[in-house]
Order: sequence, then structure tokens, then C-alpha cells
Amino acid sequence: MIDKFIKNKKILKVLLFSIICILLIVLIFKNFKIKKQAEEEILININKEYRSNYPKTETVWAKIEIPSLKINSNVYRGEDKKFLNYGVLHHKESYFPTEGGTILIAGNNTYFKDLSKIKINEKIKLNTIYGSYKYIVEQTEIKNASKLEKELEIKNTEEKLILYTPYPDTPGYKSDRFVVYASLVGDNKWDIWQNQ
Repeated sequence: MIDKFIKNKKILKVLLFSIICILLIVLIFKNFKIKKQAEEEILININKEYRSNYPKTETVWAKIEIPSLKINSNVYRGEDKKFLNYGVLHHKESYFPTEGGTILIAGNNTYFKDLSKIKINEKIKLNTIYGSYKYIVEQTEIKNASKLEKELEIKNTEEKLILYTPYPDTPGYKSDRFVVYASLVGDNKWDIWQNQ
């Protein structure tokens, strides 16, 4: 009987020790997680402060208009492709009008219908929450989707608006993209734009 009691006592000690070890590991992990979260919050706050005036991700920050093609669509910011069901998508790593870099906007054939019919020198308007900007089409091309992904560069050397959509404009999977390259007219033409 005493032997059984001593044996049970040893098992209880091992069990208690195991529970204490597990609790310590949980506490250490939780503390690490809280510290990491605090660091991330600081980083997010710094980024928010730096880009406080920028449109938030997954919100409409502009309308894109191509009058000649009767295209008039909301522009969402971000990378979640579900927004392609509601409008076109501004790549989150690309620039905004007047920042002097590449503005990259993708759309499906619903919102960029007939984009492949656009002509050189046609106008594209970006009516943003902070002003309106006019772009003139300089070049168009058809590119394989995987090549386009590898070759598209987001640069900060010159302001370019790049639009792309699946090609051709027919139902089903497409391996090609129709790409439009356009340049800003002037540097900050939102005031002139109102009169045109």
C-alpha cells in the first residue's frame, strides 16, 4: 500500500512538473507574441504616419474614365483579386498620380471591356479623391501573362499609367494580356482638367 502511494506520488510529481513546464512555455510564447505584435504596431503606426494621406487599402480612391470606350470604373487599392468583381485594381506597390512613378491598374473584361480597341493619343482620366489627372495613350501591346508579370517594372523615374486586361475580350481563360501605356499630360493638371 505504501509502495503504491509512493509510486502515485512520483507520478503526480512528474505530472505537476510537466504542467508547470507547459505553462512556462505558453507564457514565454505569449510574451514573445505580444512583444512582436507591439513592434508590428509601431511599424504600422510609422507607416501610417508616413502615408497618412494615402487612400486606404481595399477602398475606392479614384474613377477611371476612357470616354471613347465608355469605360467608367471604380479604382480599388490593394492586391485582393475579389475587388476585380466591383471595379479595377490599383497595384498596392505602384505609385499615385503626380508621384512621378508607375501607376499600375488591372481590370477584367467586365470593367475594361473593349480596352483593346483603344487608339494612340486617346485620353484617359483618373478622377481621384484629391484631384483629376489626364493621361494620353502612347503605346499598346499584347503580352503573355507570365512574361508581363516578370517584365513589368514599377519605376519612380517617370510617371506612366499602365493598364492591362485579359486578351482577347472573349469568355474563358486567357494567357495573354492587352497592355496600355499612357503618360501624364503636364505635371499636376487637376485644375486645368476641370475645364476640359
